Amino acid sequence: MSEPDWRDALRGSCAALVDAAQRFAPGPFPRGADGVRALAARLRAHADDDAAGEPEDRAFVEGAGALLGLLLVDHTGGGALVRRDGVARVRVGERGFVDPFAIMEGSLDADRPREALRAALALAEAEARGEGPFSRVSAAVERCLAESRPALRVQARFEAWLALEDGTELDLRRLVDATRDQPAPAVLAAARKLVAMIPGGPVAMDASESWATLRARVLPRLVPATFDAGPGAPALCLAPLTTPGGLSAAPDIAVAIVVPEGGRARYLRADDAVLRTCSADAVRAQALANLAARSGTARFTRVDTPAGPLIVARTGDGLDAARLLLPGLHAVLATELGSPCAVAVPHRDTLLACAASSPEAVAALAARARDEAARAPHPISGAVLRLGPDGLAPPAPPTPAVSAR
Repeated sequence: MSEPDWRDALRGSCAALVDAAQRFAPGPFPRGADGVRALAARLRAHADDDAAGEPEDRAFVEGAGALLGLLLVDHTGGGALVRRDGVARVRVGERGFVDPFAIMEGSLDADRPREALRAALALAEAEARGEGPFSRVSAAVERCLAESRPALRVQARFEAWLALEDGTELDLRRLVDATRDQPAPAVLAAARKLVAMIPGGPVAMDASESWATLRARVLPRLVPATFDAGPGAPALCLAPLTTPGGLSAAPDIAVAIVVPEGGRARYLRADDAVLRTCSADAVRAQALANLAARSGTARFTRVDTPAGPLIVARTGDGLDAARLLLPGLHAVLATELGSPCAVAVPHRDTLLACAASSPEAVAALAARARDEAARAPHPISGAVLRLGPDGLAPPAPPTPAVSAR
């Protein structure tokens, strides 16, 4: 009987990494320090292979990066493969994030590959301990929130990005860059300044901030129908996701309005001052127009699967799920899938579609949507909707099974 592969135990949180790593290094592979030494030996051998061209380098980085990610997750404990806006990172520890593929690519290109790998691993371990550039800034910001703004708790994190329970989003990258070579007290001081600038609770529009100054910035965002601003906070300005006839297209999905602002985005509240001069319907119409203007370079990729073609939105701008609202989406999808289409928005960073005429494709889409919604930091819904020439429609009821006798 063959010995179990330790990598299989990580399949639940890192399935894609496990598959790629086992293709790269089939059979038993050492873990821990022995695994790192074995990976470093393979890195050196590939770097010394004069016959290896760009395709071989890409394949090596894909396999070696996946294997390195698993070694780090196994070593630090409790990690996982995490995706946001089409970007994948490996979480190590509570707040640390690393890109194992970039580590392997950089090490392969370095004059001294093994030394470069060693330095990158030391930084990854610092991130796992909460002492790396990203994790220590995140920890300092969370400490300051707990001290002075306990109602603003962190809901999700990804590298230098934090999402708070009231919908506020913080981009900490500038803070990371500014404090990279600074001691811990300087990091904490910078974090206190940042937290002090966060308005209390959900951010309300100032009365002086007129519709004229906001109209070019508002954007729609799909959220769960149960999404709110937190205990005791005023209600957000939400609308149901409906069909052109006004029927509910998906009772568990709502449409919110956000205003991007620097490194964060704020949700429009039902009591915001701007709604006293402009109706919510007019704001939503402008938000949709702004989204359409930003979608000229939207990327929709066709993926051929055993169940049929699948279209995946991969623009990476955080607006892909909201593009479900665009009137021209059906025409874009129908050229690849025919009409009508089946669509899903499991989280705000993606949109999935397949041919509605294929039960196998729809079933595969539904399974993927449920899985992605369950694992995403910003889930929306696992529902599958129909999209035809006239717009959205509720999902068709399942066809009863016919008994053959």
